[in-house]
Amino acid sequence: MDYVARDPNSGSTTRVNALVEGSDARPIVKITNVSASINTNNQLSVTLSGTAREQMSETLTNGAGAVTSLSLFIDGEFIEDITNLTPFTGNVPIRSPWLHRDSTVSFTKTVTIDNISAGM
Repeated sequence: MDYVARDPNSGSTTRVNALVEGSDARPIVKITNVSASINTNNQLSVTLSGTAREQMSETLTNGAGAVTSLSLFIDGEFIEDITNLTPFTGNVPIRSPWLHRDSTVSFTKTVTIDNISAGM
């Protein structure tokens, strides 16, 4: 993405990429393993917590494109969707006139994986 400034008198444009933070149109997801255990039925129970942020959606006043769910995969196998995302409530300073809101959401999710065996 290129950022430009338009001169109101001449109409010419100048690239201002060095003045604007770079962007990547992918959400930033940070996950922490809170706990994990295997029960006597060979079920692995893992509790995860984390945050997700979609910076491109922060430029839109209506929040379109914000993260509304996450899909959890392990070794390419779909495990489940995480849909109970909580909007971030901390005060994050807005660093640019183009950013209208903080899109960070947080989650805590416990997933259970059946038939765990040695070597998986």
